[in-house]
Amino acid sequence: MRRLLILIPVIICVPIFIIAAQLLSVVAPPPVQAAEKPNALGIYGTVRYAGVPSGSVPLDLWFADINSFTIISSTITAADGTYSFKNMPTLNNGETYFVEYYNSILDPEFLYYWDTRVITQYLTGQVLNLGTFDIQNVVHLAPPDFSTVPFPVDFSWVARNSPTDRYQIRIQNLSGSEYVSPILNYTNTFHLSQLPNTLAYDSIYFWDMLVFSPDGGMGNNTDWYQITFTDTQRTYLPFLSR
Repeated sequence: MRRLLILIPVIICVPIFIIAAQLLSVVAPPPVQAAEKPNALGIYGTVRYAGVPSGSVPLDLWFADINSFTIISSTITAADGTYSFKNMPTLNNGETYFVEYYNSILDPEFLYYWDTRVITQYLTGQVLNLGTFDIQNVVHLAPPDFSTVPFPVDFSWVARNSPTDRYQIRIQNLSGSEYVSPILNYTNTFHLSQLPNTLAYDSIYFWDMLVFSPDGGMGNNTDWYQITFTDTQRTYLPFLSR
């Protein structure tokens, strides 16, 4: 189920800093920089898709303090996947930067968003490498969309071509009830043996996935799958033969 179909803002999983920016700051759209090679200095890194450098990917540099979140610069990646934000202001105490990819058109090939690690110290002109991140989506396999399932429930997905990924399954409904799994090492399955105490039988939920990188980056996949848990046990009909 596309996120576009979920109309309750608190459930859509739009990163909280986007909501905060809309509520706390009204700013003109930032100028878009032409992507430059990493040797252009500044805050830089590389974007990949399924392990391959990806060009023309839109990126935003976010500034945050205790009062607001604001996009202060935007760019697109070069053909080799590299990007650079030059001449950014020095950070004071309590101020941070991070780079974000945001899938505004909800293309199911890509993650919904990816946020790099947070930068807490930066001097204008400093060279800071944020490394590489991958924007390939995490594709759900089971349970399929619109499922009603008894326990235990086995979740599965197509693991991305990023062996350092760690995953977390999130299940939530339109009322704000939520369960998140432990963070899982690189895998494509998760076994949920019983109903979590934050959830209920016979209620509609949606499950999605969070992705984490070792350097502190994180993302969210694009689609949610609808799921309802039932306390009815599986019934197997006997094999009938002529």
